[in-house]
Order: sequence, then C-alpha cells, then structure tokens
Amino acid sequence: MTRSNLYQRLFAGLWLLTCVGLAVAGWRYQAPFSYEPVGPRAYPLLCLALMGAGLAWLIARPTPIRHAEDEQPLGGAVLLKVLACIALLLVFAGRTAICMLEGVPLMPALFEAASAIGTVGLSQGL
Repeated sequence: MTRSNLYQRLFAGLWLLTCVGLAVAGWRYQAPFSYEPVGPRAYPLLCLALMGAGLAWLIARPTPIRHAEDEQPLGGAVLLKVLACIALLLVFAGRTAICMLEGVPLMPALFEAASAIGTVGLSQGL
C-alpha cells in the first residue's frame, strides 16, 4: 500500500466516523412541525447515508486513485483562487448568520455578498 493510498483511506475513515457521529446526533432530533415532505430530520440523515456509502467505497476500493500523466499540478495561482473563494463563502455565511440573528432582511445581505463574490470571481478570472 502506497503512502498516498494510506492517506486517502485514513481521511475517508475519519470522515466516515464524523458522518456516523453526526447521524447519531441527528437521529434524536424531532421538529415540532413538519413543513416539507422530507423534513429537517430526514434530509440530513439521507445526505449522511449517501456520504457514508461513498466513503465506505473509498475505504474498500481495491486500487488507489491515480492522476493522469498529462494532468497539470496544482499551482499557486489556482490555490490562491480556491482560498479566495473559501474566504468569500465564509464571509457570505457569516453575513447570513448575522442577518438572521439581528432580524435584518436577508435579501439585501445576500445580494451584497453575491455581488462581492461575483466581483472577485470576475477579477480573478474564475
């Protein structure tokens, strides 16, 4: 077993344990009312089940994931774009949470965050 293969399987195993823990925590959740056919309890459990099935396959697969010879390595410019997107999504999530806690209308905040993400994305050539 190669080192890369070992790391892939260890990561998948830790992620699978996290999914199991979240499923156990979500199993006891009972909403006071159901407003959707797939309510606030079933949807996360279904997502965790699908994620768990994929992770179990990643752990049990016979061969590691290999990259093609002509595949370009991950360069600094690409990593910078990825980090910029993650930072903007965290700002978006934080702004949304603040608006929800303060009772501010959500649409102006979402428009503001989406326009910031779009501006940075266009300037970075995403």
